[in-house]
Amino acid sequence: MSTADYLDATESTLIEDNGEVLRRQVFPSHLIDGQPSKQAFLPTVEHNYLLSTKRGSVDPEDAHADHVARGLQSCGTWGIQVADALAVQIPAVDDAEHLNEPAHASLSFLDHDSNGQRMQRARKLRDAAACLFDANEAADSDGVDQ
Repeated sequence: MSTADYLDATESTLIEDNGEVLRRQVFPSHLIDGQPSKQAFLPTVEHNYLLSTKRGSVDPEDAHADHVARGLQSCGTWGIQVADALAVQIPAVDDAEHLNEPAHASLSFLDHDSNGQRMQRARKLRDAAACLFDANEAADSDGVDQ
């Protein structure tokens, strides 16, 4: 299945605002010395080669809270600009309605057939991503007297 096929099948749309910063949650074991590994930006076949994110309209801390409230683990929210994804041929798809999940967006790796192509793009996304909310830092500061 290609990205175009996914769009047709799900009635989803491409995100065209290149300046939008999508919110990606990073699993704790994918954080090495405070930086996410490429695994944090590499979707698997189980996820149909779609990398799950939230839209830029969602506050990074709220994106994290929503993620962990669903019983999922995250050490923080990293931002990926749509333009950076497009620069490595990874389109951003608004599939919130299809998934019945408000403000959901996916980064589509569907047009890349080999693991090597997907890993190369995941590295570039990792390199372009910026930490928007560090859950460990927030937890540490919650215990500090102010």
